[in-house]
Amino acid sequence: MSKYEVTFDVVEVPDDLADDLLDRFDCLIGTHHGGQDYVTITATGGDCVAAARAMTTQLQLLGLVVLRLREDLASRNDIAERLGVTRQAVGNWVRGDRGSGFPPAYNDVCGGIWLWGNIVRWAEAHGACDAMGVGFPERQDHDRVNGWLSDGSAVRQGQFA
Repeated sequence: MSKYEVTFDVVEVPDDLADDLLDRFDCLIGTHHGGQDYVTITATGGDCVAAARAMTTQLQLLGLVVLRLREDLASRNDIAERLGVTRQAVGNWVRGDRGSGFPPAYNDVCGGIWLWGNIVRWAEAHGACDAMGVGFPERQDHDRVNGWLSDGSAVRQGQFA
């Protein structure tokens, strides 16, 4: 079993449930700038999709309404900060001046935004980071988990009440 860091957008995390989640799991609970609540949590599974699905089910059985698996997006500055390198180093990677096969941007807005999971996989392969055995979702993982959530396959609140 492998460990994955995943972030779910959720409807709301009542205080009593927040305390329960913090006691049970390695997680962070917060609210994005737009007011959307989220839970970032370490999940285990054979692959990222299996881990995210299993964690979704656990969270929903505890009464949390999971909306979607949120993309962990990083700008060039974010990548530099998170990997502990200069912005110039990231620019060199993006242009292909140093290292090869840097992941394509998830979106080209503002000079590029990347999925953190793709960056970590590349950086580990090129000796630029050690994720210490923790994986992060890549684009296909988001697509599969969010498709599963949207098609009604996940447990819904009150289903077992």
